[in-house]
Amino acid sequence: MESANGPEDPEPITQDEFPLSIEGVMEWIIRNEASDSIGQLETLLNNGANKQYKAMDAINEEDIQKFNEKAQVLMNELVAVGDFSDSDLDMTQVETDIEEFGKVGLNELVKQRTALLKKANISDIRSEGKDYPNIEVLIDLLENGVKPFMKESFIPNGSNRFYRQSKSYHQWRALCNRHIFKLRREGRAIILPSECLSEDLREKIHRSTLILAPSSNPNKEGRCCLNGAYQIRRKDGKGSGSLNDSIDLAMSDGYYVPSELPTLRDLCDRAQEARARAKEVNEKVHGATIDVADAYRQITLSYGAVLHRAVEIYIGEARTPYIAFIIVNNFGESRAGHVYNIAGKYVDFAHEKLMGYKCSGTYIDDTIIFEIQSRIDRAMEECKVPITKMFSESALSEKKTIKWGTNMVALGWEFDLNEEVWRVAPKERGRTKLYMALFRLLPVEIEKASSQKVVTIKTLQCIASLLTWYSAVFRVAKPFTNAIWRNIGYGRHPNTRVLLSESCIRDIQFWRVIVLASMKSPHIFSARIDQLATTPEPDYTLFTDASTSTGAGAWFFDENGERMEIWIRWCEAELEVIQKLKSDGGISINELEFIAVMYAVISWGRKLKGKTIKIMCDNTTAISWIMKRRGSNKSPVAEYLVQVFVLYTMMMDIAIVAEHISGVTNDYADFLSRDVVLQEMSFLEGTIEEKNGLMEFSRQDYLRKILMNSITRPLDRRSQTVLEQVKNLL
Repeated sequence: MESANGPEDPEPITQDEFPLSIEGVMEWIIRNEASDSIGQLETLLNNGANKQYKAMDAINEEDIQKFNEKAQVLMNELVAVGDFSDSDLDMTQVETDIEEFGKVGLNELVKQRTALLKKANISDIRSEGKDYPNIEVLIDLLENGVKPFMKESFIPNGSNRFYRQSKSYHQWRALCNRHIFKLRREGRAIILPSECLSEDLREKIHRSTLILAPSSNPNKEGRCCLNGAYQIRRKDGKGSGSLNDSIDLAMSDGYYVPSELPTLRDLCDRAQEARARAKEVNEKVHGATIDVADAYRQITLSYGAVLHRAVEIYIGEARTPYIAFIIVNNFGESRAGHVYNIAGKYVDFAHEKLMGYKCSGTYIDDTIIFEIQSRIDRAMEECKVPITKMFSESALSEKKTIKWGTNMVALGWEFDLNEEVWRVAPKERGRTKLYMALFRLLPVEIEKASSQKVVTIKTLQCIASLLTWYSAVFRVAKPFTNAIWRNIGYGRHPNTRVLLSESCIRDIQFWRVIVLASMKSPHIFSARIDQLATTPEPDYTLFTDASTSTGAGAWFFDENGERMEIWIRWCEAELEVIQKLKSDGGISINELEFIAVMYAVISWGRKLKGKTIKIMCDNTTAISWIMKRRGSNKSPVAEYLVQVFVLYTMMMDIAIVAEHISGVTNDYADFLSRDVVLQEMSFLEGTIEEKNGLMEFSRQDYLRKILMNSITRPLDRRSQTVLEQVKNLL
C-alpha cells in the first residue's frame, strides 16, 4: 500500500484541466461514483433558504485564472526572490562596533546599546498596573531585559570547530546579512569580527544558525530567524545542546508564565458582547486592530542572554567570520513568545481597566478590538496608551493600526460584522492556502489515486492540518477530515508515498467544492459568529426525550411565553426494529434520542429560522452527535439523519448548541415521549414511493416518513436522497 520510492508528485492543476463551473465540479466529482457529499453540495449551492447560501454566479475561466495566480504567489513565497549582494552593507557600522568594543568591552557595550532601546515609563506602569499579576516581571523585563535561564549543564558552542551555518544561510547569504545589518542599523545588534574576541569570550558565546523563513511582505525578502533548535557535536565528541534544549524550561516558565492566547471563540465572545452593547443604542459593531511593530525586538536581552544568542555570518570575500550579538528578543527561541506575552497581556489588562469592560484580545503583538461605532475611536486610543508607555509611540505599527468598520480581518479570519450577515470566514490568504493545498499539491483526477502512489505523508499532513484549522468556520465540512488523518496513520516517514483510501478521496472531494465556492464568495459556507461564541445566547431552549417502548417528544416556550410541544409515536414496523438486538439490525436509544431532536427542530423549522436553539437532552451520545455534526459511522441510520439535520439547520440558518440534563429533571419531555394517550395522525400506512407526489404530504408528514423509512429500511437509500429530503423540508 505504500512505498518510499514511488512516482513523483503530480503536476499542479492547469487551467485547461480545471472544471469551469460549479456544475462542472459536481460532474467531475460524481463521474465514477456518487459520494455522500453530492446532495449536500448541490443543495447548499443552488437551493438555499438562507440568502447566504443561494446560488452564486458560476465560476468561470477568468475566476480560475485568478485563483491560480493567487496560489502561485504563495508558492513563490517559499523561495526568496530578488538580487542581493553584500555591496550595500554599511561596514562603517562594524567599524564603530569594533572601536567601542575596544574601549569598553562587550559587557559595557551591551549595557550602553540596550539603554538606548529602553523607553518605558516605569513609574506610570508600576502605578497603573499594580493589580497586574505579572507587574514585577514586566518591569524587570523593561528595565533589565530577558534572563537567559540556561541549564547548569549547558556548554556554549562558541569555540567548537564543527559548527556549520545553515543551508538556508549559504543559499541566501547576502539577504540574511542584510537582515542582520538592519538590526544593527536599528541599534538592536552588535557586529564584531571573530578575531576581535578573546579566547575566553569565544568560550562563553553560543552560536545558533540563521534560517530564512517565508514572508507575506510585499518586498518578498522573507525574514531571518534565529534557529534555536540547531545542535552540533563538541570537540570531545559529545553532543552540544541547542539553545532551546539548553533552556531550563521549568525555571523559565515559572518566571515568564505562559499566557493563554485568545482563540477564535474568544474573539467571537468579544464580538457578541459588543453586539449586545450595540443593540442597546441601536448602533453597528465595528472592528479595529493595533499591532506592535517588531514586537519581540521591543524587549532587550540581559548580557548573559546576549552571549547565548549570537549568530555567525560571513561578509564579502572575507574568510574570517563575524559574530553578530543580537541584543533584543528574537524569533527562533522556544520561549521568546512566552517572554513577550508578559507585555502583550498587559495591553489587555490596561485596556480593560481604561475602558471599564473587556472589548479586546491580544494575540502576541496583535490587539483585536470589537466595539460599537461611536466608541471605536476611543477604544483604539485607549489601547495605544499601555503600548506607548511600555515602548514609546514608535512601537505602534502605522500600517497595521486599522479601523476596519464592519468588515474586519484579524488573526487570519475575515469578520463580517453587519447584523444581517454576522459571520466569520478565513481571510483571503487563508482561502488561497486551502486552494493551493487541494488543487496544487494534489492530482486533479484524484479518483485515480486509488491505483497510483501519488501523495507523500508530508503533503497529506500539510493538507489535513490546514483543513482541520479552517474547519473551525467551515462547519459543514468539519467532520470531513477524519478519513484524511486515518490515511496518514502513525510513525511513517514524511517522504513515504501512500495510496489514498476511498473515504479519504471523498473527504478531499467535499473540501474541494467548499474551497472553490469560498474563493468566489467567502461567506457562502462560513459560520455565524454567535454560533462560535462560548455561550451563545439562545433564542429558545428545547427539551427533548425518547423511549424505546412508546415514542419521542419535545417542547419549548416561544417568545410569547406559550408552550410549544410535539411528539412521535412509533408504529409497529418501527417498534419491531427498535426491539431487535443491535447486532441483528436493531436501533439504539442513542439514535432515538437524536431523532427526537431532529424531528422537533425540523418540524418547527420556519418558526426557528435564523434562531439559536439550546437543546436540553439527557443522552450524552445524542448531544455529541449534535455538536460534532456527525453520527456513528457504525450506524447508517445515525449518519444519514445527521447529514440531513446538519444541512437543514445550515440552510435555515439555525444555530444549535446542546447541553446535558439529568433524566429526573426532564419530566415533561419524558411525559411527551411516553404517555400512551397522545397519538399521531394515521399517515404511516404507506411509503413515500407509493404516493403520486410529494405535495400529498404535509411538511411534517414528509419528515415523519423520512424517519420511518430510515428506521425500517436504513440501507435502502442513496446519497441523492439527501438532496431531495432537504429540498422538500425547506
